[in-house]
Amino acid sequence: MKPYTDLETTNEYIIREFDENIDPIELMWHRDDEDRLVEIIGKTDWQIQLDNCLPSSMEGRIFIPKHEWHRVIKGTGTLKLKIEKNINHQLNEGRYDSEVLVQSRYILNKFKENLGQKYTERIKSKILGFNYNLYINIAPSTVGRLGPNPFIVTGQAIEPNTIKINIRYIPSDFPSELNNLNAEIKGTLRHEIEHISQYNIDKGIEDEEDQDIPLYDYFLLPSEIPAYVNELYKIAKTKKISLTQAIDDFFIKYEYELTKDEMEKIKQAWTTWAKNNLPKAQLKESKTIKKSELKQLIKEEIKLLLKKL
Repeated sequence: MKPYTDLETTNEYIIREFDENIDPIELMWHRDDEDRLVEIIGKTDWQIQLDNCLPSSMEGRIFIPKHEWHRVIKGTGTLKLKIEKNINHQLNEGRYDSEVLVQSRYILNKFKENLGQKYTERIKSKILGFNYNLYINIAPSTVGRLGPNPFIVTGQAIEPNTIKINIRYIPSDFPSELNNLNAEIKGTLRHEIEHISQYNIDKGIEDEEDQDIPLYDYFLLPSEIPAYVNELYKIAKTKKISLTQAIDDFFIKYEYELTKDEMEKIKQAWTTWAKNNLPKAQLKESKTIKKSELKQLIKEEIKLLLKKL
């Protein structure tokens, strides 16, 4: 029997309570299989002891590295704490968000300062221990309208450390379209940062050759699923809409290039990835596929792709 009660459990944290009547002998030395952050809820005189350290008060947030021995030492009353899991993932996502915020603000300011004029710049930056170059190319349209769009934002990640962001726009549609442009800039940056992170950080993501493949196969590549979902999640948060809505909006422009069945399969795969990796994402209830089924679907698509090459 465990010496505690878990009051709430999510993919990100656990709310755990130790009863005041617990026998101190039950609070044994142990270690966990992931980094954790522990934070006390309320006040307590209980203590924590890490390997080769003296017992200390449980004030503030306490970082416990993966596989480090530690134990709780009983005090008075009950002990209630919040244990944050998947810390590396959360820290990395926080750094991605911070980098996207800084660069998108800079790009948008340059856009406003040079409205109606062409602007180019190279920026040197660093994220998660690796350096990268960000090339910005902003230019008003020289061919009139851009279809139904007031602007077009495109991005490219060039292995191993280069990102290119291109913006074409209709000057007369600004500043009224600035908020929508800002969301697209953030989403595009997040997409391309995901790709250069795949190049520079081992995420276990490998694609087969992806040149000249059908659009359906492209959207299901192991490298593109996290890139597109993170892009649309960033857009959703910026526009204050659900991720489901952002995904639906994204596929409007592909209604003549993908069949309804293909579109639904891609949406299912993307939604499943989001549920497994973005627990805070707002997703409307819809039919999803299991993680194992997603992996099998990707394997099948890669096999079909290899046959076509």
